[in-house]
Amino acid sequence: MVASITLVVRLAASAADARRGVVRLHPEVIDALGLRSWDAVTLTGARVTTALVAPAVGPAGQATLDDVTLSNAGLSDGAAVVVAPARVEPARQVLLTGSRLARAALTPETIRLALVGKVVTAGDAVSLLPQDIEPAPGLDAPAVRQRVAGALGSAWTTELLTVASVDPAGAVAVRPSTVVGWEGGAATGVASAAAAVAAAGPGAPPRAAAATSSPEPALPVEELVGNAEPARKLVEWLELMLDRPELLTRLGGAARLGVLLVGPEASAS
Repeated sequence: MVASITLVVRLAASAADARRGVVRLHPEVIDALGLRSWDAVTLTGARVTTALVAPAVGPAGQATLDDVTLSNAGLSDGAAVVVAPARVEPARQVLLTGSRLARAALTPETIRLALVGKVVTAGDAVSLLPQDIEPAPGLDAPAVRQRVAGALGSAWTTELLTVASVDPAGAVAVRPSTVVGWEGGAATGVASAAAAVAAAGPGAPPRAAAATSSPEPALPVEELVGNAEPARKLVEWLELMLDRPELLTRLGGAARLGVLLVGPEASAS
């Protein structure tokens, strides 16, 4: 296994790869780097970016990049790129900037759906085309496309957002639990700081602003990418236990329900 390899960059001709954040490498190169398909790699050109690796048919000495990834690496067709395995952390938060149209039309929830399964770093441009070559588990790519197209119209396939910041720093993978939002604006599951201050009135201290902001809205079941079906089953059991305990008894159960929650530990505030 090698730590890195230098290859010649080629721009992907396939429309299926366009703007997906994908780099295609010869299977022998993937093996030499100790990777599997759809692992992440670091691409070092004029700047450093990260992309998902997929197998390519072609010379072993070249890396085929989609247009956005090529730009994110600061490269042009025919240049040299250093490819290495990337360490990717699950994203706790991703904040973005975009055009006035995008900020007005796209909710943070819609953006998160489009970004789920993608790997990004601060400073990257990222498209709203879902990574549907190898979709993230549970992602309904056609529904995502329809939702984004409904918000932006015909511009949705060419619209690019810029990753303003990520938490933790470095390369991160967008998950269904990631807080995604506009820099200085709204975000998934949380009220924007500006809205909280406005609700508290001018001159209010930060604690007062937080106290007057509305509670976080419940996340709709359909927003739980990859977990919608378990969530629906949980809702059914809760309704059965709370509203029809006698039916639960006749079915041989009891009006008691335990829930096992699995996930990262919450940081202390």
